[in-house]
Amino acid sequence: MRIAIVLDAIHPYSAGGRETRYRHIVSQLSTQGHDVTFYTMHWWTGPRSKQSDGVGYKAIMKYVPLYHGNRRSIGHAVRFALASFRMVFYRYDIIEADHMPYLQLLPLRIVAALRRVPLVVTWHEVWGPRYWRQYLGPFGVIAAAIERAATMLPQLIITVSPETHERLIELGVAQNEL
Repeated sequence: MRIAIVLDAIHPYSAGGRETRYRHIVSQLSTQGHDVTFYTMHWWTGPRSKQSDGVGYKAIMKYVPLYHGNRRSIGHAVRFALASFRMVFYRYDIIEADHMPYLQLLPLRIVAALRRVPLVVTWHEVWGPRYWRQYLGPFGVIAAAIERAATMLPQLIITVSPETHERLIELGVAQNEL
């Protein structure tokens, strides 16, 4: 199976929990004979495409910092979302994407429909309206609406914890979509 993993931050260039989780999963998938490619920013030096340990890496955009100060960069999220439209030019059987930073999920849903492949999204956490308002002030209402709308885009959502699973159900995601 040709698996496209769309992720704005990858190991070893970014060392968060989701990057580590994807590194382990991709290693297992590759060992099982699947053709796995990360579609991400151009984190590395050299050509926009590379292979490492049986995994492909394709830069769909140049490197842009993930954070502006101590918050995720909205500019980065917009650029990554627009770059995600480039996925229409590649061949794969399934798109797996991380939920953050949300905006890329709409272009990926469109691309998945055009390519007639499923869009699967891994959801690590749900912030909800209250947390978004604390994080962004009045603009948190918009971010919470984007978070909610993003839950409607994938054909399947993979949750990494029971709490995330329950919080997505509270947001209105149907049990059979999780």
